[in-house]
Amino acid sequence: MQRALLPQETGRGKSRQVTDIFSDDRFLDGRLLLRQPLEGHRIGTDALLLAAITPAAGRICDLGAGVGAVGLALALRGPAAILLVERHPVFAACAAYNIEAGGFSERVSLSDADVFERRTFVVDGRLADQSFDAVATNPPFDQSLRGRRSPSDLKRAAHAMQGGALADWLKTAARLLRDGGVLTMIHRADRLDDVLAAMPSRLGGLAIRPVLPKSDEAAARLLISATAGSRAALTLLPPFVLHAADGTFTPAAKQIHEGRAALSMRPGPQVVPL
Repeated sequence: MQRALLPQETGRGKSRQVTDIFSDDRFLDGRLLLRQPLEGHRIGTDALLLAAITPAAGRICDLGAGVGAVGLALALRGPAAILLVERHPVFAACAAYNIEAGGFSERVSLSDADVFERRTFVVDGRLADQSFDAVATNPPFDQSLRGRRSPSDLKRAAHAMQGGALADWLKTAARLLRDGGVLTMIHRADRLDDVLAAMPSRLGGLAIRPVLPKSDEAAARLLISATAGSRAALTLLPPFVLHAADGTFTPAAKQIHEGRAALSMRPGPQVVPL
């Protein structure tokens, strides 16, 4: 299942240069260069889907940004001002490199604030309450008491909650949003109950789109959006299918991976050409 969610190892728009510790990989039809550790979490479809559902306008926070994949993908789409928030020093160092190497320094900045430490947000004046139009987040999927822990520090940092719970993470995200601002998130499909239980009351108008590896397989991921201050009812959208029967990307998934379309979180057409 996880293999189905990884980008194809070869093909148009993806190339790799490898050092002993990091690799430099190209995404979005070659337009986005990302340095990332060889050990631990690797950028894949999850990040590209999250970027595809996030509005690329105004002021955006990529919360738990890792090496910056989501925020920098959004920077390619428009003139938004983007703040990457990442506390792990290795991922943060890669994010800083990726901002500079990609020529994003005028519109993208980096904060090492801790999602679970309110005081670090107070100290960083860029993280004032209700100051963002959108918050995108791919939180660690494993709750503190669930799942087997990896011996790798980098894998633990990306996959396991350390220092708080999903409810705490989403509370921070909700606090950052202006009224009418949008939270976008990707999470595991088998954690839907956790997501709904953790969603702060300030966030309403939830829209959920399941992501299927293939049309006849169970959902592996959920794409979620919510609006600060909304009282609208939850909407369950039709699923997004990643792969055809032969294992190749569907036309819609190919557009997302090449950065040629956004993915709607409203009823109607799924993909919106960019």
